[in-house]
Amino acid sequence: GGGNSRNILLSGKNAFTLAEVLIALGIIGVIAAITVPSLVNEAQKRIWAAQAEQQYAILSQAFKVMRNDSDTDNILSVDLFTDNGSDAYGVNEDKLSKYFKVSGKLSSSKIPEYKTIDRKSVYNGYLLTNKNAYILANGSILYFPEEVWNERLISDTVDGIVVAIDSNGLAQPNAVGRDLFAYVISLNGTIYPAGNNIRIDYCHAIGNVCV
Repeated sequence: GGGNSRNILLSGKNAFTLAEVLIALGIIGVIAAITVPSLVNEAQKRIWAAQAEQQYAILSQAFKVMRNDSDTDNILSVDLFTDNGSDAYGVNEDKLSKYFKVSGKLSSSKIPEYKTIDRKSVYNGYLLTNKNAYILANGSILYFPEEVWNERLISDTVDGIVVAIDSNGLAQPNAVGRDLFAYVISLNGTIYPAGNNIRIDYCHAIGNVCV
């Protein structure tokens, strides 16, 4: 009998009080509040990066097939484009599905409103100007020019065209540099992420796409 009483007393000494439990829970809550958002943000960044890589691969494959089908090294000579004269080329929409898995076209009223990379203001730059929006089979949005020009875009030495892809379509965050990315396709089919290697005045015109 005496031994049992002693064990009960000892277990009572080692127990946490309600105040101590609440303090411990409070500390855990503070740590979680600090670390969880950071972990979520890092995970989201990895998702966006993976989506951007996937879109880059889609563009690369599409323009490779274009050149092979038309047996040309010049992108503007493929059947997707029609020479309108004065270095301007129209885009044959009926050929677009031949190279991209297009499931539909977005009307201008359905195009999302995009934010700048810091998400503090609405993006109104060159990137979405004079471009048609197409929904791809994977849910992303391809922004393709209505008309392209044989213009010098990269380091004043390489001609090319600019396209953009929203990697997760109509879903948020709809922000440049987060889920909306721009690419320059040179005339030989090489794809460059839009960034500092675009000539300075053009980069300035695009605005927040250039980082």
